[in-house]
Amino acid sequence: MYILEHSDVQWLITMKDKLLKRDDFNIIIVDWSNGAKSPFEQAAGSTRLVGAQMAELIRFLVNSTNATAESFYLVGSFFVFLATARPFIGYFMVT
Repeated sequence: MYILEHSDVQWLITMKDKLLKRDDFNIIIVDWSNGAKSPFEQAAGSTRLVGAQMAELIRFLVNSTNATAESFYLVGSFFVFLATARPFIGYFMVT
């Protein structure tokens, strides 16, 4: 399962289409473009919230299906900030 995160929706759609041409994947698109448009400090702080929400979704899917945490691939690109939501996903998965 792929989880695509980015603040540019068109990039997500293009990536999703290319992945689905290769194989039959489950893909979750996380569009947080509204949160990324905030002032820098607020948008950077939103990465923690987005990470927590994505971790909760993964935890739900693992507990509700035959999926394992190792079966999720997090794909994204965040050019403006030094950190992304992905490190927070790992943090919230183990806490």
